[in-house]
Amino acid sequence: MFISRRHLVIGSLVAGSVSSATRATAQNPNKVAKSAAGYQDMPRGNQSCGACTNFLPPADCKIVAGPVAPGGWCRLFQGT
Repeated sequence: MFISRRHLVIGSLVAGSVSSATRATAQNPNKVAKSAAGYQDMPRGNQSCGACTNFLPPADCKIVAGPVAPGGWCRLFQGT
């Protein structure tokens, strides 16, 4: 079976994305990986992690895995 270089590169990129998301949620299977939540280290307008109901000071979140910055933002933002 012949595998083209294009398919090999695309397959490795997809595998790497899945692997990093799996590692992030392996620590807490109930949390979403930052990449899946669209997390960014800067706020979006007046929305930021520090103003979200899911934020747990100083740098944690109830639903996003890993440390989050109070000035960060993700698609799962829920205002107070």
